[in-house]
Amino acid sequence: MRKSQFLTALQTAVCAAAEAALASTSQTAQGCPYIDYWFRYYSLRDSRHIERAIHRYAPETSTVNSARDYIPIIVSRVRLGVETWTRTGEITEVPTGIPTELAVSGIPSEAGSAVLLKAQPGHAEATNLAPTQQQLGSGQPLESSVRSRMESTFGTSFSQVRKHSDGQAQSMATRLQAR
Repeated sequence: MRKSQFLTALQTAVCAAAEAALASTSQTAQGCPYIDYWFRYYSLRDSRHIERAIHRYAPETSTVNSARDYIPIIVSRVRLGVETWTRTGEITEVPTGIPTELAVSGIPSEAGSAVLLKAQPGHAEATNLAPTQQQLGSGQPLESSVRSRMESTFGTSFSQVRKHSDGQAQSMATRLQAR
């Protein structure tokens, strides 16, 4: 199986599992910046790098002999992580050293253009971020230790990422059903 075929099959299965795990919530995996980021990241890596990452993420894959056999194991881990998040709000099933801040402290502008809410009957499918970002104001930069870890892990600058924790941000988060 070629790397591109593997990543396509894995992404399809991961998204389906995440969507199923989110079915009882107002969230959706469609356009998830975290999923999109990691699949884009690994599409630029060689197969040996991907295999090492898989073994780190799911050590139980160490005895697997084919790329196709990795998929159900990885999907099971993703499903468990999403199910835990829907019940507790905690991000689990992530290897040590991989930041989870992308999912909880802000979405880099290049990662996505829609707040990830499920469409409600009679409502728009997604909210454009531009007006929301304008209403938020300048925010605060990430703490230097957090920023450094994220930049190192993701290989990109987080200098433009801002944290918004004031009353306006809280009000907007409530209105948008964001966590």
